[in-house]
Amino acid sequence: MIPVCNNELWYMLLYCVLTWGMLVLAFGIADNLHRWKNAMSCALVELVLAAVLSMLSGFAASRLSTGTALTGLFQLVGILASAMAVSRVFQMVSWTRTWLAGVMTVVAYALVGQLMVWCIMWVDWSNDI
Repeated sequence: MIPVCNNELWYMLLYCVLTWGMLVLAFGIADNLHRWKNAMSCALVELVLAAVLSMLSGFAASRLSTGTALTGLFQLVGILASAMAVSRVFQMVSWTRTWLAGVMTVVAYALVGQLMVWCIMWVDWSNDI
């Protein structure tokens, strides 16, 4: 039996932990030396940048009255650019590894978002039973 969890703080904490874990995995795999401590710090910086991008895209969507597709595209392009910048600054890897880190970060970001949607739907569905 799953307890009722309507507190958004727990959802946000779960989202942050899952996102950080997936970003550590993405940066760790993209680094040819597999420096996991460096990947953890990269993931933390990327998580902060993703939060800022999310806030900015939400603000832009409300002010410009754009659709969710344009807002989502802005977020994904921002995640790609910030992941590449973080990868170049922290890990100093080759450009192919930088692109790999960027693409893997975008995939991880989208995967965690989908996983959270399924988790929230499953918790709501199981509480209705």
